[in-house]
Amino acid sequence: MKHLAVLLWASGVLLAAGTAEAALTDSEQQQVVSTVRAGEVGRAERVRALIARPDLTPDESAGPLVAAYSTVAFDAARARFTQELLYGPGSAPSRGVLAEAVVSALLGRADTVIAQLPAGQNPAFSSAASKVADELVLLHGFVAEHIANAGSPPEDGHDASVNIRDDTLERAVRLYARHFERHSSWLRLDRAAKGSWVRARSQAALTLVSLARGVLPRHEVGAMLGLAGARRAAFERHGFLLEDGGAPSEALREALIERVDAAPLAARGLALFLVGKVPATGLSARGSVARAGCDPTSAAERRGLLPPEVEPAPVSAHAAEIAHAVAFRATRAAFKQEPALDKLARAVTERVRRAGEAGLLTPELGAMLLAGPAPRETGLLGLSAEQVVAHAVRLVLLDAERATTIALARSVAGRDEPLATLVVALSVLAAQSPGADALRVGALGEGGSSRPVALPVSAEGGVVRAFGAAKARREVVLDSDGRVTRVALAGKPPALLGLPFVRLTPVAAEEWTAGATRFRKLFGAPRGLGIGDGRFVLASAEQSHGFDAAVTGEPQRDATVTAKLAVEGPGGGLLLRATPGQSSYHGVALFVSAEPRRALLVQVDGQGRAVELAAPLELDVRPSYDVELSVVGSRVTARVDKKRLEATLSAPPPAGRAGLAARAGGRVTVREFKTSQGKRGPR
Repeated sequence: MKHLAVLLWASGVLLAAGTAEAALTDSEQQQVVSTVRAGEVGRAERVRALIARPDLTPDESAGPLVAAYSTVAFDAARARFTQELLYGPGSAPSRGVLAEAVVSALLGRADTVIAQLPAGQNPAFSSAASKVADELVLLHGFVAEHIANAGSPPEDGHDASVNIRDDTLERAVRLYARHFERHSSWLRLDRAAKGSWVRARSQAALTLVSLARGVLPRHEVGAMLGLAGARRAAFERHGFLLEDGGAPSEALREALIERVDAAPLAARGLALFLVGKVPATGLSARGSVARAGCDPTSAAERRGLLPPEVEPAPVSAHAAEIAHAVAFRATRAAFKQEPALDKLARAVTERVRRAGEAGLLTPELGAMLLAGPAPRETGLLGLSAEQVVAHAVRLVLLDAERATTIALARSVAGRDEPLATLVVALSVLAAQSPGADALRVGALGEGGSSRPVALPVSAEGGVVRAFGAAKARREVVLDSDGRVTRVALAGKPPALLGLPFVRLTPVAAEEWTAGATRFRKLFGAPRGLGIGDGRFVLASAEQSHGFDAAVTGEPQRDATVTAKLAVEGPGGGLLLRATPGQSSYHGVALFVSAEPRRALLVQVDGQGRAVELAAPLELDVRPSYDVELSVVGSRVTARVDKKRLEATLSAPPPAGRAGLAARAGGRVTVREFKTSQGKRGPR
């Protein structure tokens, strides 16, 4: 027994001696503290030699660093020193020990500064939090960049060549998890926050996620972060963190997830989706950061998305910004995945550039591009394929039926660029889930929200060729140049009267189509609309001098034009021998007005003057009139129903085209518009 006691005593002495020898002396610890505080990069090697000894425990290695970093701000100088400590010459063998010690030390510093903030104060309202937040962004960003994401890591793992093992990274994750537990009121994403503190806690969460990649499963990491509801769904299903400043509306977060579910390529490589006015730049993450710059607590509406061709509907700013962010990421990813689709989009965009505003699916994009000092006549010079298609994808995600109506209405009016853009946008969504027979699109509802709906589609070669339910099946075929070669609605040519949400509203353009007749702008800024049932509407510009006109056919000297004409306000009428003038147009016109109800036969001189050729005709109140205008040589004859006007021109205008004119504030709707050459007197 005595012999055994001696052995035990000796063993204890040896153990005690070993422990005493392993621990750093007070002098050595002071060297570490003073060197870190001074940020002396040249002495980082000495600190490394002291704390990375193999006979020290992890706590013994970290202890001096924790003491050193906790009392000094982590700034650019400390960041340079810490990088040298981790990656200076000869550091590779001990990098795992160093990395764990650095994480402990920096979290110790984070503990210190958060503990100095007013107890129990919500970070959304703490004026003291701003300075702390800026330091924490730098601190956690350093861990993310130089430890979690060091080297060239794979998407779901770490770079083994950096010499930081997974077990070390897992211990670092656990250290971060305990840090989040200690400061849950400041760091959990479901707590209210704003401004710089949103960035600080986002960076802390991004760092934890990056450390855990390939080390711990997502559901366990999500639990460490306290994620629940839509935030948890975003992380576990798509791998990104959702930060909205702790906004109270779970429904808005669920709507965001629905958008990403509809376009999952938008989540490819996405680390953080930031909703709010906080800038997304400067955050360090494994992946990209998306931002929707709207206030998630505001009920504001977004205007300018829908053109006058469709019935207006409120669109919440939140829904519009979320759809915008998702659409751009989804479009970019689809183009990268499908080069042929990218090529088609570029061809369509080139045609949109040439068409100008009338070629756009949504007027907002045109307003953005034309808001600068350049004249509108220069066209959409800064337009990219990604812009054109992403804005269309956004509109489809918000309301696919209205997007389709806009495209088909423009197509009926003679512009197929919006329809081609819509097809490419639908093809981008089809690329999100190749082979799917339906897309998840949107429909606007009450309060400007957008609910998800299914849109049946069929595609060929990665391009959507048909979409919609059987009774409203739309077929659209594009050639390689982005031109629409076929369009049908339920097997028939589309007409405006068969489109949902359509408004019979004339729009400004360079040309319009009404059946087989193509009208081209002659002068002013007329607004036109081919309805599709044989009617064509021409209205004056919003700011008009009374000489807005459109023409068709080839120039003629002797001709007759007939039509059925309905008028509103000051109305308008028929033109012959119409040619551009200096401040109006040359030609002969038969004007019919509803206010007052009468007909005028006039000659327009190209200088903004109209001379009456005969006394006005008083007209009966009728929904429409049979009208005819004929010019042969210098003789002019006109008819409105059975009433006639005649005149002789003293200075006949040159040969010109037949057409229509709208007087200032007036509008004409014409049917059965026909022209014939030569003499034809009124019946």
